[in-house]
Amino acid sequence: MKNKFLTKKDIDLFYKLHPSLMMYAGEKLGMKNIPKNWKTFRKLSLDIVNEFRTRLYENTDIFDQFIKENPHNFSDKELEIVREWKHFLKGKFFLMEYTDTQGMFLDSNNPPRAHAVSSLKSSFEDMFCLMPLPIYMEAVFLPFKGQIIYDGILQVNNIIFGRHMTRNFKEDYKKAKKKGIITVLS
Repeated sequence: MKNKFLTKKDIDLFYKLHPSLMMYAGEKLGMKNIPKNWKTFRKLSLDIVNEFRTRLYENTDIFDQFIKENPHNFSDKELEIVREWKHFLKGKFFLMEYTDTQGMFLDSNNPPRAHAVSSLKSSFEDMFCLMPLPIYMEAVFLPFKGQIIYDGILQVNNIIFGRHMTRNFKEDYKKAKKKGIITVLS
């Protein structure tokens, strides 16, 4: 698995752009109690952030509106990152293995595909070391500077798989890796 590191500057950029986009979506879609800036937004509870997140991904025309209006006067490079997010991948995934910087996720397609996803602030190991693999979760993957990241929220379903199911997932993962690991979204 090829490791890609996100710099602190990249992580800070993500946490500036993504909350700004979600706040914009909330405003355009009539949500209440919208924070004044992205720093305040980051202090909201996970449940409230998830409401903004759900509304954003259900209304993808918001991406283009945000880019056109550019309400935060972002640079062209920053807006290009947001433009790429229109290629997000939302779904149910299985975390199959991880390193310090990346997790390998198997999607629930038929046949399944493997995705290399870079971690944000916390490593996948820090988040999931006490849980047996594979871990079933819902996530949104985003293209970001030539790699794939998640949008800051991984919704884990507390399901522990038996040996037979685990073996099946591992076989699917092995086949998916042979077909090629997806490292970019476009």
